[in-house]
Amino acid sequence: MKTAEEAKKIKDKSVSELAAELTKTKTKLADLKRDLALGKLKKTSDVKKTRKYIAKIQTVMREKLEAELEKKEKTNAKKTK
Repeated sequence: MKTAEEAKKIKDKSVSELAAELTKTKTKLADLKRDLALGKLKKTSDVKKTRKYIAKIQTVMREKLEAELEKKEKTNAKKTK
């Protein structure tokens, strides 16, 4: 999958969808690591790619949560004035 397509796909998801995707991807990473340890994994680069994908998901989740928090803070600041 191309990086730009992947990034757009991740950014279009909601935080709850990203959390589900993160859980699924972490499980996949654990399976890959197990297969690597057992010598069953043919494409060892899949471990690195999966770790990077997890990092992308976590980054987008953090950005979305910070944006929501910032929005709430601005709303609260307007109410107190």
